[in-house]
Amino acid sequence: MIKLNLSTQVYKSRRGDYRLATFPPTIGDANLLVWLPSPLKDTDRDIDVIAEVKYAQEGRLADHPYWKDEPIEFVNEYSKFYVELFGLKWLHEKDDRHNIVVNSTCCLTLVQYNNGILHAYSRSTDMRNGYFSDRILLNYLAEVINEMRPDCEVEAIQWYLAVPHVYVNKGIARLQEGNK
Repeated sequence: MIKLNLSTQVYKSRRGDYRLATFPPTIGDANLLVWLPSPLKDTDRDIDVIAEVKYAQEGRLADHPYWKDEPIEFVNEYSKFYVELFGLKWLHEKDDRHNIVVNSTCCLTLVQYNNGILHAYSRSTDMRNGYFSDRILLNYLAEVINEMRPDCEVEAIQWYLAVPHVYVNKGIARLQEGNK
């Protein structure tokens, strides 16, 4: 488990009250995480994230347990994002700077590839839930790129977390009644 520094101030959001989270200096610099991609395993979360991508590709992301009770507009945006990401049509040449996918609705908002580095930007990251799945998603994307596009091998992943946070009430982040 990652040790986080939590703000004392509580903020409001459509999903519920939250506190901002920051990494201790030993974990990351300015909320930037860097790692070498690693293959997925047979853990429950790894299997669920792979299934999540498959469900999106099949046009049925709303059926995945992670997406229970989510607004269909949100589900549709994530579906589009995952289909585009894993379709790899955005991935041109290794040194191109326009190898990029962006969806401002998604928490993991931007993914860009350049010269062996898979860059990612999250506008918002729930550090108790979404963080773990998004990290797996980035490793999975690296696996897919390395298999399907060996000319664009992913050698490292750099992920910037703009607003990492922890919800005041523990559990999977879901829209709370009255916060829509």
